Amino acid sequence: MVLDLGQRIQSTCRECEMSFDRSDVNDVALHTKYHERMTRGVEWSTKLVDAGEECGSVNIPPAIAKKLKAGSNEVRLLRYSLASNTNAMLSRKIEEVCKCVDEALGAARLADQARKEGKLLVGVSKSGRVLGAAVVGPCPPKSARRVAPHEDGKDAVFISDDPAEARSPPLAVHRIHVLHPARRAGLGVALLDAALAGAVYGMSTASIERMCGGRAGTTAFSQPTQAGRKLAEAWIERGGSAPLELLISHAL
Repeated sequence: MVLDLGQRIQSTCRECEMSFDRSDVNDVALHTKYHERMTRGVEWSTKLVDAGEECGSVNIPPAIAKKLKAGSNEVRLLRYSLASNTNAMLSRKIEEVCKCVDEALGAARLADQARKEGKLLVGVSKSGRVLGAAVVGPCPPKSARRVAPHEDGKDAVFISDDPAEARSPPLAVHRIHVLHPARRAGLGVALLDAALAGAVYGMSTASIERMCGGRAGTTAFSQPTQAGRKLAEAWIERGGSAPLELLISHAL
């Protein structure tokens, strides 16, 4: 209960975009915790790093590393199963990252079937913070649709009525998110590279791309945000895929 005498009650943080009541101790504490996760990332201990599967690294610009207090400009990429963890602490931290990503994207919790088959990829700084994360897995059969080309001045996503191909792409990207201070540093692209490299057991990225007729045919994305669409299209273009087509899956 708050007595409204015309004072400004609600405030919106410019960095994490959370609205909260500065006069409410609980609201302030909630914002502090949320702000820390959204601007510096979820804490990730050495034990959690050791429990993951190493799948690459990326060097972010020193200026961004300094702003994030990353400890180094090298970010390690690690892969974890969403379903087969016997380590209780690891399971809790994986759930925390997934929840953080869903909150940032305004997305619902991932379906149980997708979680059983899914993998979490994280980019972890030397200071022990998750700067970016992707949840990936196999694409449900015949669920992929082609995204129509951009129309000038429009950001809406229009998709084809029929499946893009009889076969489904081998990789589905359910969620991908990079902290705002860590963007434009190559981390999102590196997460997608690592996801595709591990999409088909025993096959290299080049082999997967040849099998699918180019990078565009390898991956289906969930309904992307504007930033997510730009990342996906930039990643496809970097792979030299022609034509430049984006696939999304209505089942993700």
